[in-house]
Amino acid sequence: MDAAVFEEDPAREVRLRRLATQANLFRRDTGINGLYLGFPFLLFRQAVARTPRIAPILLWPIRLDAATGARGRITVSFDREREEVRLNPALEGMLGPEAMVRWLDGADDIRGRSASDPLM
Repeated sequence: MDAAVFEEDPAREVRLRRLATQANLFRRDTGINGLYLGFPFLLFRQAVARTPRIAPILLWPIRLDAATGARGRITVSFDREREEVRLNPALEGMLGPEAMVRWLDGADDIRGRSASDPLM
C-alpha cells in the first residue's frame, strides 16, 4: 500500500497492523486463515427493513503482510496458497436456498472460464 494513505490518517496503519496481528493469532490458534476480501457487492432492500443490506458476493483469499519495524510498509495480495475464490455462504440466509443454487451455478460458470474467455 502507498505510505501516503497512512499519512492522511495514522490510525489506519494501526488498525491494519492490528488486523494482521489478530489474523495471524487466529490462524495459529485454530489453523484457519480468515483473511478474505469481499467483492463485488450485492445491494438489496427488504420489505421490513428501512435500510438496504450490503453483502459481498465473492470472497477472495488475501495475504496481509505488515513489515515489523517499518512504518508504512504493508502489502495486501492475493493468497496463492488458498487460490479458491468462494461464494459468500451468508447469501443463503439472506436470499434463500433456491437463489443460492442459482448463484452457485453462476459462480461455478465464471470460475470455470479462462481469463481470455469473454463474459457474454
